[in-house]
Amino acid sequence: AAISHKIAELRERTARATDGRLQRTDAALSARPAVKLACWESLCASEVGVGRKSEVDALRREAAVKAVSVLLATITPSLVSLATFAALTLSGEPLHAASVFSSLSLFNALRAPLSALPDLFSSLAHARVALSRLQKVVPDKTSQ
Repeated sequence: AAISHKIAELRERTARATDGRLQRTDAALSARPAVKLACWESLCASEVGVGRKSEVDALRREAAVKAVSVLLATITPSLVSLATFAALTLSGEPLHAASVFSSLSLFNALRAPLSALPDLFSSLAHARVALSRLQKVVPDKTSQ
């Protein structure tokens, strides 16, 4: 849940950066005749570049958090297996082939659902941000 909240926060930051870049681009394109007449192309390009740099930085942060999420989902079954067998060994219980292989089979069965969690968290975060942005634009007719 903490990772999902962080992804949502970073997604919101990325959306704001994208909006800023698009506003700068739109302003430069709308004022195209004046920009050409005054030779402000490099100024407009640098303004759009600043917006793009901010957007790329936000995208990198979001990608890093998603990578950590995927990493955790990938190594969790192995760590759980290791911890389980270590605890069993330290408790003095003997390891039998039947219990080891059946346990490994169960832990392996958990890999697929766990590997889907990062995508689920990311999709939920994106949906939450999109919904909050839509609610700002589209009026709520039920409250009127």
